[in-house]
Amino acid sequence: MGFTTPDFPDVDPEQFLAKPLMERMRILALNWAANGFGSPRTIHTVYITKLVFFYALGAILVARLTSGLPAFWHVSAWWNQPIVYELDPDRITDREIEKLGRSAIDSNELFIEDLDVGDDEVVDQVGQGFRYSSTG
Repeated sequence: MGFTTPDFPDVDPEQFLAKPLMERMRILALNWAANGFGSPRTIHTVYITKLVFFYALGAILVARLTSGLPAFWHVSAWWNQPIVYELDPDRITDREIEKLGRSAIDSNELFIEDLDVGDDEVVDQVGQGFRYSSTG
């Protein structure tokens, strides 16, 4: 099969159409098994190149638009940046919530004591977080 030209079965079209249906299907099936559907390899190359390009572009866009970190190819700038805050386990307490009915998945209360929150990280008023989360 060529890179830019398709690979068709080696038959004369007039004689091929004169053969019975099952014979034509056998000839085509054998050719398809050996050569694929005859499309040139250029189509596969372009398709794979397109997939790689758009997946890379999507990854770059997600990385650039969803965080304050520099571009992902500047690994030394973001490699040691925390994504999840590491907290002291002595200041974290969790307690399982007793449930009726389905107990396949645990539900827990999580308490973080003495967590320093800067003034620029507070949403609206201090002490009103539960009201905001429950009313939307």
